[in-house]
Amino acid sequence: MWKSKRTKVILISTFIAMVISTLYILSLISDEVELCKLEATSVLDNQIASIKNEFMVNINSVYELRALIFGANGKYVDPQIIGERILKNPNIRNILYAPDSVVSNVYPLENNESIIGLNLLSPENQSCDDAKLAVVSEDVILTGPYDLKQGGKAFSARLAVKIPDDKSELKYNGLVSVTMNFPDVICQSTNNLHDNLKYDFFLEKRLPDSEDYIEIYSGRVSEYDDFISSDFSISNINFRLSIVPQHGWYNKSGITLKILAFTVVSMAVGIIMGFIFTARQNLIEKSRTDALTGLYNRAGGTNAITSIIKSNLYKGGAFVIMDLDNFKSVNDVLGHQMGDEVLATTAAILKNSVRDTDIVARLGGDEFMLYLPFESNSSFLKEKLEDIRIKMNRDIKGVEGIVTISSSIGVTFYNKNKSFDALYKEADEALYKSKENGRNQITVYT
Repeated sequence: MWKSKRTKVILISTFIAMVISTLYILSLISDEVELCKLEATSVLDNQIASIKNEFMVNINSVYELRALIFGANGKYVDPQIIGERILKNPNIRNILYAPDSVVSNVYPLENNESIIGLNLLSPENQSCDDAKLAVVSEDVILTGPYDLKQGGKAFSARLAVKIPDDKSELKYNGLVSVTMNFPDVICQSTNNLHDNLKYDFFLEKRLPDSEDYIEIYSGRVSEYDDFISSDFSISNINFRLSIVPQHGWYNKSGITLKILAFTVVSMAVGIIMGFIFTARQNLIEKSRTDALTGLYNRAGGTNAITSIIKSNLYKGGAFVIMDLDNFKSVNDVLGHQMGDEVLATTAAILKNSVRDTDIVARLGGDEFMLYLPFESNSSFLKEKLEDIRIKMNRDIKGVEGIVTISSSIGVTFYNKNKSFDALYKEADEALYKSKENGRNQITVYT
């Protein structure tokens, strides 16, 4: 029975160790995710600052262009004067001047001829609403990304030019604009984010007069979708940048190794606990076993019978105490070695005479204790005990002579109101009456 318990101990110990390991691993994952997200938040802030800086470097060019027009008092200005220098920035596609909102000057002209004569306030211009906003605004108005007539996508930074009239009052003169290739304008930041820092990302733009965002650019190689995001604005446009590590928020290979390691440790703990349990059970068995006969000793028998009584598995049971008659003569006449053989033989007879569910114990000396549990029918007991009495009545032959032994037996019956001590006392009294009445007999306690 205890061997099946050992298996349970191994399984339960392994399970508990694995639960603890799982909780620890989950804690490690949580800590790693938290640390990774803190790092990602810092990366996110840095990348937003970088994107804003890239935009602003390009947007500043429109202020230079307005200053040129303002200095010429709104008269014709060849944008090439500053265009060559501005276009050293590879992200800027062109610069233009639109007196009264109609494009008349563009640099470079090559590949941009199609926008000459375009009225930026007309519906023909996809971004006419933003152009109208720029006319009345004091600040740069950013537009995009939009499809260009000459091909490609771009952002435009537009700024109204106001020239003093005869009364020194500023009057609207036209628009200046810098067109920035998209996504080139932010590629330095996004390439670093994606290729060097190994983050997937997507950039969104908030729709005008709405809480909704639309994706305008992204870089993804993984399927992870648990992004962290941050909102920011450049001029009049609100953006949202979202990022996630390409390897996820924790090192899966590292966690897998930890899981394997903790699984091995958990199994080792279970096996060790099994060995400890086995060693403990062996000690318990040894402490409860009679060394001479292999039966339970007094402590072992008491524990086993008490356990059956408390378990309520059986409604009744016969508690028996048996004593060998004339055993002292065996020791005195035939020697103690023969006495030990008689005790071992007696134990074997008792074990072979009872069921697996019955308890047999040696109390000490030549005294034995039995407990025979039953459900309701106890008719077998009389025949069983009589068979034992008959087998115990035998001649013991030795070099020094022959000694006849028998047994005196006391019996009582269990009910739920009786404790072990009460049963023992009653059976002992019945045993005493068997001896008093001539021995070699069975007495039932009444």
